Amino acid sequence: MGNVHPESDFHNLIQFIKTFLYFTIFFKYFL
Repeated sequence: MGNVHPESDFHNLIQFIKTFLYFTIFFKYFL
């Protein structure tokens, strides 16, 4: 990997957090 873009890493982190929150809500409602 040549260039490292901090905003790209931040976007990936946001996507990870969103996914984590969706799973948490899903488990709260369906289990």
